[in-house]
Amino acid sequence: APLTSIQILNESETLKEEDIVVGKRVMAGWNIGCDLYPGVITSVDRKNKTASIEYDDGDEWERCPFHQIRDSQSTKRNPREDEDSSDELEALKEEDITEGLRVMARYLDGGYYPGVIASVNKEEKTASIEYDDGDERERCPFQQISEFRVDLKCCPQCAVIIHKYDG
Repeated sequence: APLTSIQILNESETLKEEDIVVGKRVMAGWNIGCDLYPGVITSVDRKNKTASIEYDDGDEWERCPFHQIRDSQSTKRNPREDEDSSDELEALKEEDITEGLRVMARYLDGGYYPGVIASVNKEEKTASIEYDDGDERERCPFQQISEFRVDLKCCPQCAVIIHKYDG
């Protein structure tokens, strides 16, 4: 599940166990990362203190620990998420968009993520993108495809390296 910003999991924002119910909209971690993604709880295992989450981008995680689930209303967002991402990344020129090129491309959630151009339709001015996390997007408009950029950041709470395009 791709992400537009880094959010550190803060234990004080964890939902109370009784508030973790099927159908609730939440922000939840993905595997062991520090990032939070929007989704809906689809099942709850109170014995193991986990829940199944269906993320807005279509990914699912069947055993998300309760401590990685936040209320979608109270989760603090990074102010950069509210900015128009298209201002930060300049679209590639049409002639530069070719199969196999590593790019940053806009995903359905509005964020830009690293991937590779799988195919190009010059007539429609779109390209199919295979994102690094395994997601795919057919017919991504050329104006939503930018030069590949990545900086490495480390999340001190999780001891993982986080790839982030805007430094």
